[in-house]
Amino acid sequence: MKCVTCKVNDAQFFPQFGYVACKDCRKKSKEITDRTFEFMPEHVKEERISHKEHTIQPFRDGQYSKEYHDLYGSSRVQVTEEEIKNAKNVWDRDLPGDFYKK
Repeated sequence: MKCVTCKVNDAQFFPQFGYVACKDCRKKSKEITDRTFEFMPEHVKEERISHKEHTIQPFRDGQYSKEYHDLYGSSRVQVTEEEIKNAKNVWDRDLPGDFYKK
């Protein structure tokens, strides 16, 4: 049986679900693209902006966050002086408020 989505590849059969779309179509459906939209109420967007400092974590991929250090200092985490000196802005583009600039 062919995939009902692309009609090119063979559909996969699962005993629990029956025939489902092929691997390629299921992989495409999970991908997030630039055309993917995020639908949420305005009050949630405003709360993300007003509370964005509470979402910053001290580390990202092992790199100490300068944003975290500027907000909270180093008293809450165990870091060396060298890590503090080498801290970088690791959350710049991923902070929730940056998605909703007015």
